[in-house]
Amino acid sequence: MFAKAAWLCVLATAGLLVWGAIGLFAPGGGQEKGNALIGEETERDLGQQPVGTHVVELRVRNTSRQPRRILGLPDG
Repeated sequence: MFAKAAWLCVLATAGLLVWGAIGLFAPGGGQEKGNALIGEETERDLGQQPVGTHVVELRVRNTSRQPRRILGLPDG
């Protein structure tokens, strides 16, 4: 019983490794350089803030050719 479970785990691990390698090394797989949203001024010191809701502005730059959508960004 335990031997079958161990072989099942080995096969599952091998399958996940193959799937990850295909995703990483296939054309267009993985994260290509220049295909990301970059947040600028992320190390800005906000100082002491009272408890409550505050607006924090962050500049985001799109370095890819595809338009990207930022979740949580208010329209307008």
